[in-house]
Amino acid sequence: MRIDLNAYMDKEDDGLSGSISVSRDDVGDLTAIAQAVKDWLLGMGFDYVDDVGFSKDDGTMVWGENL
Repeated sequence: MRIDLNAYMDKEDDGLSGSISVSRDDVGDLTAIAQAVKDWLLGMGFDYVDDVGFSKDDGTMVWGENL
């Protein structure tokens, strides 16, 4: 699977103008999705994000690889 994440920033609302896009090919699990979301958030300026996780319906958590 391929995922594409896009964000568009507005100078008035966000303090800067521009966009950030993150694309990943061969995404096959939640760990890879979480890592892509983390990279996307960092690209938007959320530099305090250390990791992203998902809570599954069985109560377990899946985290991105903290590279």
